[in-house]
Amino acid sequence: MNLNAKGQDVRVYVETSIEDDSTACDLIKGDLRDEVLTTLVKKCEGITTLALKALTWLIPARCTYTVEALCMAISTGDGTRQLRGDLRVFNEADAPLPKTTQDACCGLVTIGDSSGAIRLAHYSVQEYLEHSPEIPE
Repeated sequence: MNLNAKGQDVRVYVETSIEDDSTACDLIKGDLRDEVLTTLVKKCEGITTLALKALTWLIPARCTYTVEALCMAISTGDGTRQLRGDLRVFNEADAPLPKTTQDACCGLVTIGDSSGAIRLAHYSVQEYLEHSPEIPE
């Protein structure tokens, strides 16, 4: 699993997908095609960045977060800076939506039905991610 796909990788995937779909290929041409590709690549990069931020907070967590609390933590900066003691301020405008955060993590996290607590889906996920070069220490 590669959590750190680069823009060019995403662009090639999207271009291939559009070319494989003859209807989409006929509808999207020229400058519009380039604009669509650029927009999709930026969205994919943003989702990857959000997932990395969420996982960076969840991996070393010693407490349980609700999805809303995790979103607030993400808005203060990345978890590594926070854990080293730098003071960060919550900025509501920078907080991602809870559903977007959950979706960005692509099944690597679960949310408790009654508690609303978000956690890694399984201990093996944590073990893998702790040794993954894509996750900052």
